[in-house]
Amino acid sequence: MINRDEIISILQKEGINHYETEYCGVDLTLKSDNIHELIKLAKDNEIKSIFFAYKVPDKDNFMLTDGDKLARERNEYDYYEEDSLIEETAYQEYEKYFEKQKEIWNLRLSKLNFLKPTNLCIYCLLNGIRVGIIQFDPWTNSLPNKNDILNELDSKLYTMLENANQQHKNKRQEILNMIYNHLDSSTEWHTCTNQGLRGRYCMKLAKEYSDKYHIVIHYREILYELEDRWKKYKENKKFM
Repeated sequence: MINRDEIISILQKEGINHYETEYCGVDLTLKSDNIHELIKLAKDNEIKSIFFAYKVPDKDNFMLTDGDKLARERNEYDYYEEDSLIEETAYQEYEKYFEKQKEIWNLRLSKLNFLKPTNLCIYCLLNGIRVGIIQFDPWTNSLPNKNDILNELDSKLYTMLENANQQHKNKRQEILNMIYNHLDSSTEWHTCTNQGLRGRYCMKLAKEYSDKYHIVIHYREILYELEDRWKKYKENKKFM
């Protein structure tokens, strides 16, 4: 891709007026991208002016922003239990991870010259039609694809939430096991002679352990276990 000074020098030597414009492309592209082919066309048609324009990449299209984080936060992965404090921690850890990756990524991009053009359009007006040549320098193609880092971040968040969800399940199961052990050693529920009483007893246990460990335990999970124990307890009483 020829630079601005070269274009101006060549056109001045050929006695052709030159004007730099905003990038707009052309209506008809010459097969050759050599500027001298365009100059020949201009002279053959007694055209006195040639226009040129550079296109530079938009740096913002490559930078990571907070918008990239928010687009992936609490979106398609928001199906986990609402009472999980562990999940909340996962989101906080993801934010820290994202900020670090954003810093590394954007620092790398800040060292690049985004004023370096990727496209050059040189053209003249022939019967109201922009006829010209286009030269390319696709240097941004060598950059890591932003979508790749976004996909990596997406995968990282998914893994963090999967792990958080599993930790949450494990913690809840630990608490349930503690409650079941309590049922094995307690005789308090022996006086709960109907399901209503047993249900209220399970609600009390669920609230007690939920408040203590800050994870919601549903009383029905306890009630299912207690009903099994109640049946065995009644059977055993028959033989006592």
